[in-house]
Amino acid sequence: VNSKMHRTVPSLPLAPSMKVKLINAGFQVASDLTDMRPLQLCEG
Repeated sequence: VNSKMHRTVPSLPLAPSMKVKLINAGFQVASDLTDMRPLQLCEG
């Protein structure tokens, strides 16, 4: 198991505003993002 994939969204090296958007969209850990494409994240 890759421990990096279990990092919580707030612990990721992202801008605070991006973290808020991801959390509000329901993402909680890095593994939630693995199947997402950049365009899908932008469309949020």
